Amino acid sequence: MQKVCLENAIINDLRVTGLIRVLNLGFEKLVQVRYTTTEWAAYTDLNADYVPSSCDGFSDKFSFNLHLPHLSPGQRLAFAVRYLANGQEFWDNNSSENYVLKCQAKTPEQESTTGVNGPRWLHHFM
Repeated sequence: MQKVCLENAIINDLRVTGLIRVLNLGFEKLVQVRYTTTEWAAYTDLNADYVPSSCDGFSDKFSFNLHLPHLSPGQRLAFAVRYLANGQEFWDNNSSENYVLKCQAKTPEQESTTGVNGPRWLHHFM
């Protein structure tokens, strides 16, 4: 039985928000997103936050928010989810493939969608 899974991820410009579901193995839990933009030459662990009132007796939800304004077109974001509870460690790494998003430049059609101060987005994930 899988103990942790990425339930969803929403990509909006250079921001990735997501929900993680973990099996309720104990009261104290640490849920993190481990991510890299350097093909794992370096990485960062981001703690996910408990979603209030999300416990259904069987599992809990945690949320995360990655903001990566420094990415440029062609660069990749890779990430996996880590769950620590009762001295045990569990991963959701997309069947050892990691979750991968690639930053793409906006097309001319997308650039024509402008806001008050010009284009709303400079880059986006694919």
